[in-house]
Order: sequence, then C-alpha cells, then structure tokens
Amino acid sequence: MRLLEHFKIQKKYIAFFALVPLMGVTALVDTSCPVCDGSGFVYSNPEMEYVTITGIESTELPVTRDACGMFIIYNFEIKLSVENSGPDTATGWLLMHLIDFKDGQLIDRQYTVIEIPGNESWTITYKISFQAGHDEPHRTEVQPKLLKGEVPCETCAGTGGISINTWPIVNALKDDFQALQYEPKPWAPPPWPVDDEG
Repeated sequence: MRLLEHFKIQKKYIAFFALVPLMGVTALVDTSCPVCDGSGFVYSNPEMEYVTITGIESTELPVTRDACGMFIIYNFEIKLSVENSGPDTATGWLLMHLIDFKDGQLIDRQYTVIEIPGNESWTITYKISFQAGHDEPHRTEVQPKLLKGEVPCETCAGTGGISINTWPIVNALKDDFQALQYEPKPWAPPPWPVDDEG
C-alpha cells in the first residue's frame, strides 16, 4: 500500500496521453477548406474573359540535371504579350505546356499567375522550369493557355477538405494562403504521370 501512496501520476503525463491521441484523431477527420470554401478549386476572376495572348517568345536556358531524382529540368525565359480589352484589372492563371515539337507529345505543364490592368497591352517575362524524363534539349517549345475557369486549390490539393487540426491555422491565415496561391512556385517532380488534359 505504501508503494501505491508514493506512486502518483503527474499532470503532465495525463495531458500528454490525452492530447496526443486527440491530435491523431483530428488529423484523420476532414472539414471544409476555408481557402476554396470546400470546392477544391480557386477561380480566375471574371475579367479574365477580356484577356488574350497576342504573342510569345521563349528562350531555353541551361538545363538542370537532377541525378538523384532522375529528372531533367528544363528552364525557360518566356516573354508573353497579353492584352486586356476590359475596363478592369484581370487576375488569373496561365497554364504553360512544354511540348516536344518533333512528335507533339506533352512533356510537362506548370501553372503561373497573370495580372494585367484594364485596357492595357503588356509584355510579361516569366522564368519557368519544367520536368522531362529524356535529355534532349532544343526540341521543346512552350505553349501557353489562359485559364478562364478553375485551378486546383493548393492548400487542400484540390480535395476541398483539410484536417480538423489544421483548420484553425488555415482559417486564421486564410488571406495569406489565398495570396500564396498566386505566388510563382519552384519546380517539383509531379507525383503522377502528366496527361494531356487542360
């Protein structure tokens, strides 16, 4: 009996064994993503209907070889001429396709952001990197496409849901997460094969 009297469970252990399982359970339960309101997509604004691409000039920069990842990274400087015939500033997305011009095969694609004031014609310079599985520089070209609809939300990876334990942080920083969606991203290997949709 005296042994049991000396054995006391400290409060910090109770807190630990209560909080850790709770965090694990809430990580498995999804709730609606506050950045995209559960749709899984963010949208170009309606003013993008007035934006057109009037010209493109691309320069292939030195290739980066990722020996560990077995990827070849093609770097391009792209000068894109765009025109906004509408009265308001348009903000949306471009989808850049890297095409093998010898056989027309889609090699990779990257999203990037465009913003142009109303009634303006601009030439915008982008530096974009693409991934390829073959090392054949100078046989690729970049083809841009204006997206006037939806783009997968990066916060929830297009699923429309995030775990309950991350929701308070994402909701509190919703404006920052929405702004990050518009930031150019460095290249990362795609987790699945690229198809020719979009």
